[in-house]
This record gives sequence, C-alpha cells and structure tokens, in this order.
Amino acid sequence: MTKLDELIQEYCPDGVEYKRLGDIATISRGGSFQKKDYTENGIPCIHYGQIYMNYGLFAEKTLSYISEETAQKQRFAESGDIIMAVTSENIDDVCKCMAWLGKEKIAVSGHTAIIRHSINPKYLVYWLHSSAFYQQKAKIAHGTKVIEVAPVKLADVILPVPPLPVQREIVRILDNFPELTAELTAELPAELTARKKQYEYYRDMLLTANNQYLHGKIIDMLQQPITDGPHTTPSFVEHGIPFLSAEAVYDGKIHFEKRRGNITEEFNEECCKKYRPQKHDVFMVKSGSTTGKVGYVNTDECFNIWSPLAAMRVNKENSSRFLFHLLQSRKIQQQVLAKASHGSQPNLSMRALEQFDVVIPPLDMQLRIADVLDNFDAICSDLNIGLPAEIEARQKQYEYYRDILDTFPDMITVSDYDANFIELVSAPHTNHVEGVSNEELLHSNLKDVVPAEAYHRIRANMDEVIRTGETHTARHSLMFHGKMRHYENRVCPLGDKYLLCMCRDVTELVETETALIDARTKAEEADRLKSAFFANMSHEIRTPLNAIVGFSRLVIGPEHESEKKEYCEIIERNSELLLTLFNDILDLSSLEAGSVVFTKEKINLYLICLKEYDTFRDKVSKGVLLKLDEVDTELTILGDRGHIAQILSNLLSNAVKFTSSGEVHFGFQRKGNAVQFYVRDSGMGIPARRVATIFERFGKLNNFAQGTGLGLTLCRMLVERMGGRIWVRSGEGCGTTFYFTLPIG
Repeated sequence: MTKLDELIQEYCPDGVEYKRLGDIATISRGGSFQKKDYTENGIPCIHYGQIYMNYGLFAEKTLSYISEETAQKQRFAESGDIIMAVTSENIDDVCKCMAWLGKEKIAVSGHTAIIRHSINPKYLVYWLHSSAFYQQKAKIAHGTKVIEVAPVKLADVILPVPPLPVQREIVRILDNFPELTAELTAELPAELTARKKQYEYYRDMLLTANNQYLHGKIIDMLQQPITDGPHTTPSFVEHGIPFLSAEAVYDGKIHFEKRRGNITEEFNEECCKKYRPQKHDVFMVKSGSTTGKVGYVNTDECFNIWSPLAAMRVNKENSSRFLFHLLQSRKIQQQVLAKASHGSQPNLSMRALEQFDVVIPPLDMQLRIADVLDNFDAICSDLNIGLPAEIEARQKQYEYYRDILDTFPDMITVSDYDANFIELVSAPHTNHVEGVSNEELLHSNLKDVVPAEAYHRIRANMDEVIRTGETHTARHSLMFHGKMRHYENRVCPLGDKYLLCMCRDVTELVETETALIDARTKAEEADRLKSAFFANMSHEIRTPLNAIVGFSRLVIGPEHESEKKEYCEIIERNSELLLTLFNDILDLSSLEAGSVVFTKEKINLYLICLKEYDTFRDKVSKGVLLKLDEVDTELTILGDRGHIAQILSNLLSNAVKFTSSGEVHFGFQRKGNAVQFYVRDSGMGIPARRVATIFERFGKLNNFAQGTGLGLTLCRMLVERMGGRIWVRSGEGCGTTFYFTLPIG
C-alpha cells in the first residue's frame, strides 16, 4: 500500500468529498490592460496570452510590468490564486491556467478568471489540467472562431476536495514526475538532435539556395487559388464525417483523433461546393497560435475542414511533397511571421500566402528533393519512436496519478427496506440517475427517480437480499445522456432495517460481452454458410456436368444423328452455365478479399443500357417485350463501366428468365447527386418470405430455376462497393422491380 493509499484510507474512509468550485473559491474577472501598456519596470503583471505561451503550471516571477498609473484601474491576483485564460482558439487550450506562487500581488489582464480559493494551489491547478475538468469545461464552453468560458460558469464545476494531507501527497507525487521525465529525456542520444539539425539544414539549402531555378509565387505551383473551409458553425453529430480545424494539424500530419467533431453528409456536401479535400492536398494553419503549421493529406478517408485551415492543391507541373517541405522552410516561415496580422492571435490571409516568394525547380528536381527530405524526416521519426519506454511509462503513471482525483466509480447509497434513500456517500459524478441531483436523491424513493422497468429489476434485487440476508448482485439499464447505459447493483444488508447499494457503470463490460457473443454468432454463421456453400456447389456443379457428359456420349455415338444439333446446344448451354458459376465464385472471392479494382471514367449511361438491350432482346421468351424506356441520353457519371454493365446484365438475365409473358422494362433517372437504375418485369414475382433473403448467397427463387444463386449477391456487393445501394419490390404473381443507385461523381 502506497503512502497515498494510506492517507486516503485514514482521512477519507467513506470516500473523497466532492464540492462545487464556487463553494470553495471566489471567481472574478481580470482587468483591462493590453500589451501596449507594458513598461520596463513597475507593477508586475500577467497578460492572458502569456499563460498560453510563456508560463507553465506555476510562477513566482512575472515577465512583464505596467505603470503604477495603469495599475490603479486593474484587478490583482494574490499568492496562491489561480489565473485562468478563459478565451482561446480551440477547446483544448481554453481554461489553461497557472498558480501564482509569488509573494506580491500582480495585475491580471482581461480574458481571465482569478480564482481565490481555500485549498492547496498546486493541487487545484493540477486538477484543472485533468481529464475530469476537460469534460466539464467542454460542456460550458461556447463560441466558434473564439472559444470562451464565462467565469460565472466555473462556479458550477464539481471537483474532489480531499483533506489537506491527501492534497499535499498528491502534489508531491505530481511534482516529481516532470523532473524524472526531464532526466530521462536528457539521456536521449545526441544523434536525434544532430539528425534534426541536419534535416533542417538540407531542407533550407535544397529549397532556397539555387538561383538558377525559377523564382515565383506559391500560386504559380497551384492548380487553383488557395481556399479554406466554411466560416459557418456546423451542428456536430455523434457519428458522421470528421470535421477538422487547426488543432488537428501538427508534426506534418493530419490527426483525425483531434477532430473538432463529426458533421452530417448533408452539411459535408454543402462544404464540398467550396472545397472537397483529397489525398496529397497540403494544409497550413492560417489563424490562431499555431499559424504556419503544415500538414499533408495522406489518406482517401472522407473528411472536411473549417476556416482556420488553408488548403493547397498543386498543379501537374509540381510535386505536393515538395510543396509540403517548402512551406516548412525557414524562408516561408519568416514570411508567415512577417505577413500575419497580430491581434489577440496571428492571422494570415490566403491571398497573402499565395504571393509568398519561392524557388520553383523543375518537377524531376522537386521529386528528388522531396525524396531526400522524406528520408531525413523518416530517420528523425524513427529516432523519436525509439525513445526509451521508461519515458512513456512515467508519463502514463503521471496521468494516472493526476486523474486518480476522479477515479471513484461507485454510486453508494443507503436506503430502508421501502427503498427510501437515507444517505449518499459517493461523488456527484457517479450519480446514475439523469436529471436528479444528489440533494434531490436524498429525499426520494427509488420508485420516483428511475423508470418502471429499472425499478422492478432493482427492487427484485433488494427483495432477494431482504429475504436471504445475504449480499446479492444484479444488473439494470438506464438511458443516460441520450445513450443506453448498463449498471451493476451490489446490495448488502446493513443491520435489520437498511440496505447498502453500490452501483457501478458496467457499460463497457456489457458491450464487450455483447461483442463476444456477436463474434461467436458470426463465426457459427460463417461455418453454416461454408457448409451450405459446399452443399450448393456440389449440386450446382454436378447438374451441368451430368448434362455435358451425358449428351457428349450421345453426340459421339453413331446413332441419334438427327438430334446431334440439339444435343450440342444443350452441351453449350450447360457449359456456359458452368463457366458462369466459376466466374461468379471467382468474382465473389475477389470482392471479399478486397482485390477488385474499381476504376472511374466518364460514362454515358444510355450507351451501356443500349448495349445490354442488344444483348438480351433475342433472349426473351416468345411474346415478351423487352423495352429500354425513355432516358436522358446525355447523362454521364464517373464510374466503373464494366461493373455497372455486370450489374445490369445480372438483373436483366433474371428478369428475362422468370418472365414468360408480358414485358421487361429497364432504364435510369437522376435523383439529386445519384442515378437510380431499375429493371422491372411482369413475371412470377418473389414470395414475401424470400424477399428478405434474395440478396444472400444461393438466394434462388426456387431449386428448379437455372442459375448459380450468386448473381444478386454479387450485384449487392458491387453496388455497395461503388457507394450505392440496391433493393427490390415484389409480390408473388405481380412481377418484380429491382432498383439500385450509384453516385454521379
């Protein structure tokens, strides 16, 4: 047992007490001075921007001063106060703070909150940098380009407040980690620093030194003017298309885990009217504290960007990797510093960026330079990846101890036998009853605060404990913050009148268990499908082979001379059926293995349909009309000609096969940003019980119909891989219509 564990056991045996920040502190706004008010000496002061750029978690001396005259109108922080910047460009940085540990009062600028409190200042500033606080500030932050947190909102933040001895021990542990990590980092091989310097030297030399190359502007290298994302604020959704801003661009990469949020497909399409990101684009941050940072798009994943990012796409005469390295060179970064306007945060206009002076070598030289710099970059990355594992372990340990302040998982209640709550001895954040505060819970009955279904489950668990006098555990589920959560209740007898209930969120465990069950079900289904596959294949292959072998013997024999033509036609038909079967199996295997290549070319859809019409017009039964309906003969899309034709061919083949009288119609029409195809017949139709399984393997209408039973499965997989969907409308005896859609672009 560690000293911290001992202290927690000694001073908080019933759990750490949680309080509102407003109950242990007074929170006020800072003053109003600006950077222009700085003097060489005078009254010490801290500007909110310095909290981001110049200070760590603690400070005893200031870097700036203001005059006594200016100071008379300001607000001051005292020793032990927390100074928090409440305005930033992004959610990660807002509410960055520091503890003032100097002896004298200091003036504090606007856009800050001064937190005067009654606990250990180091403990408080450590907690204000924990994940527990991050989750709470994200709920009270507002704004788009500028993110703000109103100081008055901070009063409702909930934090653990252990006794002072526990606070001091936590501070001692956390204070030691930066020193230990620094010692380890100092032991890194000098090779890393040397390699980075060598990379920067070669980069600047290769990109700027040769005067024989063309001197131009960045715009000369681009396919189109520099653009950015929308300037409107999207409504984020839980699942959707990643939406990135400045915080996602660092280390030369695009980090999707730092996305601002997810947007709907509809909003993404609106964004794409202005700019659609694609692989090999280059981004530069053009506003905020990270202005000038460069990232390279190295993915085909669908995403979009916000206005703080400038997007560049090179023309065919230039290399995107060369531009990526060029933008990081000293010459370009000096121009960024010179051209960026400076208000509260730097801001660089796209038109100014387009006019930056650059050296533009021929494309072959650009590629050679980019290769050299890529190799240097890879070497540096390898060395960074190879940092001692001890550093990572120390950092994780640091984060563990920092977040231990918020690791009490159970909601602990005491109730009587009638389920009236008597006492609550757990933290507010573990309250698993949405919309009910801890104070309200203490004066409630279980039946009044949870839905009926959950009440009956928990009540049954309590009754079992009352009946047996033994501890009993059960689970229930509640909708919490719009998501179904799962909880485990361990109920213990407490004397002969009361019950102790420990409720823990086990959602992740339940989801893991469910995933394991699903995986087992899928494995069993895969085994069943395998058996079905071999059974069907033995039947499907044997039938045409028997016909081929049997009729081949008749053809070879001297008798049956007059029927030989008919026999040869039967042999040919069954050979084609066998070949189709093997082709379908090979296509299906290729699709599942992901080895099928989908090309995109400009296609006239009318010409594809006309070709299929010519193929099938002689294959319909006597008296059946095959008709290509009126369509837009000029409509074109970007797609795979061969696979679209394959889908149409399969659907028409089925329609012709099952239509003995009437008509078969097919065609297409535009639907927004997609094209909807259809194949409609007046044939026998599909029974309702078979419609749901028609796209599964061997989903044949009956066991007597010729065919592989794989055609519709292939159609479904091809359509979905090309970004569309396929469905069917049918009824027994009333014909069938197959529909499928494909995107236009």
